[in-house]
Amino acid sequence: ESLELFCGRTTMTMVMPPAPVPAGGASAAGLLALLQEDEPMLQSHALKQLYTCVDQFWSEVAGSVPRIEALSEDTSFEHRELAAAVASRCFFHLEEYNDALRLALGAGQYFDVTAPSAGQTPAEVQYVETMVAKCIDEYVRLRNEEDEAGSAGATEIDGRMVAIVERMFERCYNDQAWTQAMGVALEARRLDKVKEVLERSETAAGAKASLLAYTLDVCVGKQQLLHSRDFRLQVLGVLVELHQAMPDGERDYASEVHCLQQLDNAAAAGETLKTLLSGTEAQHLLAYQLGFDIAESDHQAFILAVLIQLDPSAPGPLPPPTPAQAGDAMQTGAADGAAAEEGEAAAATPMDPALKERVDRLAGVLRASGFMVDLQLNFLHGQSKADPLLLLSVKEALEPRNATLHQATVAAHAFMYAGTANTSFVREHIEWFGKSSNWAKFSATASIGVIHRPKGLLSQSQQVLEAYLPRPGGNSSPYSEGGALYALGLIHAA
Repeated sequence: ESLELFCGRTTMTMVMPPAPVPAGGASAAGLLALLQEDEPMLQSHALKQLYTCVDQFWSEVAGSVPRIEALSEDTSFEHRELAAAVASRCFFHLEEYNDALRLALGAGQYFDVTAPSAGQTPAEVQYVETMVAKCIDEYVRLRNEEDEAGSAGATEIDGRMVAIVERMFERCYNDQAWTQAMGVALEARRLDKVKEVLERSETAAGAKASLLAYTLDVCVGKQQLLHSRDFRLQVLGVLVELHQAMPDGERDYASEVHCLQQLDNAAAAGETLKTLLSGTEAQHLLAYQLGFDIAESDHQAFILAVLIQLDPSAPGPLPPPTPAQAGDAMQTGAADGAAAEEGEAAAATPMDPALKERVDRLAGVLRASGFMVDLQLNFLHGQSKADPLLLLSVKEALEPRNATLHQATVAAHAFMYAGTANTSFVREHIEWFGKSSNWAKFSATASIGVIHRPKGLLSQSQQVLEAYLPRPGGNSSPYSEGGALYALGLIHAA
């Protein structure tokens, strides 16, 4: 009679034997014994029971993992997804996370990353979180390999893994975890997801502004998690488009100009600054502050290009681009060419006198010999605490023939008056300074460049060093001439 039951007559419903569900302190041996049967219904029944208690009896189930894994790979077995889920849980407890992830990808509905954690046990929550983290790490690694290969499809990525990552994005959207979603998108180099996360964040109040700031910080801020330069520039281009599309009251001009500077797009940066100069008084002040930030970067080619964009009629040709800037120039060349044509047209149109005054003021901030350098020079000169009497006492205490101490005193004088443009001590004791010889004379002359280090004296640099610079028919010391050239480089150094 029992044989007829298990043969599965078509006129009868199969009756399952009482399930040996392990209770607290019991064993899963009875369920594991059912797995050794050849009847699929018995195997399915055992797997359903094991799925509910595998976190408790995983050490016993681990011995039958090969059998369970074989069932998960059997295409004729109806509950192979359930078998994959049980085997994945066992591998998880064995800390074999690669195998656990491989089987979890085949678990189908039994591996639901979007299910709320409220109805799950702590072990289930830990399992899902670990597998999701492992899945994302593996996906990011494969995506980076594909991106570095330079062609889509160069690296095979499991479609089930992609589906899990997509579901995780949806979960982040539902939970409004925007920074987590952006972090995964940036690490995986998914520009489409970067745009999608920024667009979806518009539904939450204030989320988009903070997310834009976070993305900029990841790209070029203190974090700098993006190591791919090409992808970083693409992300910055997306940020610029979003900033320019925002209403005037919400637009972050400072971040926009920062992105444009990283992109080396001086034409667009100049237009943004002119927009600010044409706005309210607060926007005028913001433009000046951005001018200070640009000047502090010491990116001379970019600064000169911005100056030409602000006032096309102003002289000052651009220097040739460096090889590092050549790649960016290829990307922005068309835009800069169009902007140059617009600039020529703008030069023919008279500028409003009030706007012209503000543009000139901003240009003074940007120029190397402008307001910023004057401010720096005045500050250093006014706050100098150098004591000339101390230097004089050291000078008089030195032995006349001790060249080492003489050179040390000259160096101390240069450090004491660095950046102040104060050469009064040199003029008063020019004969003493002239006692140097050979390389000591080189250092003494070069120290003048340290004293005149602020870039505000560019126009007077040759006049300051005129007596020491090489001249046709001159008969000065080569050490003195070399030191003067070195001093000139210190003054002009960016």
